[in-house]
Amino acid sequence: MNKAPDAAEVEAPEDSVTVTLSTPVKAFGKRDDTVTLRRPLGKDIKICGFPLRIHGDGSFEFIAHIIARYIERLGGMTAGAVDALPPEDWIALQSAVTDFFKTSPTSGSEDSPELD
Repeated sequence: MNKAPDAAEVEAPEDSVTVTLSTPVKAFGKRDDTVTLRRPLGKDIKICGFPLRIHGDGSFEFIAHIIARYIERLGGMTAGAVDALPPEDWIALQSAVTDFFKTSPTSGSEDSPELD
């Protein structure tokens, strides 16, 4: 029986986003002043959930603990490094994560995955 690959084993599409941090983070023994977030895949969404709560009146709110999971998972950051982010870096990464969930005028194009 074949095991489904973990999201880290799946080659993510080329459209990743790099965020320059105001304060370098230390993770895995090295300091870095950028975080590159890969585009989330279906498995990431199943594991992390949806990063926004949309209300009936059209307003929305960010869900911080879910956004933190995406920053960790898509950017390869430790939970401790995410916890140490200053507000301006958190907001920049939050924007990068939630931008992946904006609808695109090209959705449904030839580049969409085929469904069986």
